[in-house]
Amino acid sequence: MNRRVAIQSGLLAGLGSTALAVGPSQAADAQEGDQRAVAAALHDIDSTLQQQAENLNAHWQVVRRVQEQQRTFLKSSHHYPEFIEVGARVWEGLIEWHVREEQTLNVTRAADGRYVMAFMFTTLLLRPDLDDNYVSIGFDNGRVR
Repeated sequence: MNRRVAIQSGLLAGLGSTALAVGPSQAADAQEGDQRAVAAALHDIDSTLQQQAENLNAHWQVVRRVQEQQRTFLKSSHHYPEFIEVGARVWEGLIEWHVREEQTLNVTRAADGRYVMAFMFTTLLLRPDLDDNYVSIGFDNGRVR
């Protein structure tokens, strides 16, 4: 018997004894456990992706609310409104949107002390005294409140 035959027969004997020692039921249990682990990992990935999508949609919902008011004003007067007043939560959401989308953020204080933010062709006025989710209708300089 040469060395190659001895090594091969030893390996085959070892594999055969391992397969007999594990048995079919233990192998099936191990496979079922692996499938559960994969399913749990896929569920975690799905949950993470859904949470990220919800966060992204939350930022865009604030933008859409302001854009709806801009669009309404545009349809009636054929130009964008000069001003829209917004509540604190909308204001913060728009700041976060600018940061997330890497847009230039232009926030200053007006002469009367109110905070103003340029958003597209409209100036947004912070109204912390109103509801946090408040978005006013658009208006021009002649109708400043």
